This record gives sequence, structure tokens and C-alpha cells, in this order.
Amino acid sequence: MSLTPNSSELSRTADIKVSASELGDALSSIVTDNPPAPVRVMFTNDGMSVWTHDNAKTLQVLVDERELQGLKVKEDCVLLVEPKAFSELLMAKFNGENIRIQTDAAKPITVK
Repeated sequence: MSLTPNSSELSRTADIKVSASELGDALSSIVTDNPPAPVRVMFTNDGMSVWTHDNAKTLQVLVDERELQGLKVKEDCVLLVEPKAFSELLMAKFNGENIRIQTDAAKPITVK
């Protein structure tokens, strides 16, 4: 059985290297509401996956293994992020740079 963003066996400890611009663009493309709701974003070495819908449940977004430049993942993991705010942060502070995203379960996400 393949992993999905909702799989319970995904690690909530993340160590991800990726292009901030690529990830920012990908996250901005999945915003369905204003204000946006948090979404579960799965990262594997094959890419980023997101399965979500808008608050009214009339629009679905299914992204499977979207390739991101420079993506390297220590282990398959999931992050819970608000896509618009996280995208804006990445584009404003790290645009054009390669970044490292780290977190442990129930801890803040750090971006370096």
C-alpha cells in the first residue's frame, strides 16, 4: 500500500532540504480558501504530496509526488502548515536559496 498525506505511519519528525522558491510556488498553488486552513504536506524523495479541499468541500486539491528542485528527505514525513503563510515566508525570506526544514513531533518548525 502506498503512502498518502493522511497515512498514520508517516513520521512527524522532518529533516528536509529543498529550494525555497520551488516549495513556495508549490504551496501557493494549493491555497483554496481565504483565510487558508492548515494542510498536511507529505514529503518523500519522490516529491511533495497534498490532499485537501476547501472549507465548503466543493473544491478538491490532489497533488501526488510533485517534483521539487533539490528535494532531499531524511525519511518520509508530514508537516502541518498553513500554505499561504508558509509560502509567503519562504518567498520573502529565502527566495532563490536552498533551505533546510526541521522539526520534531509537536515542536516548532525551523527553516535555515
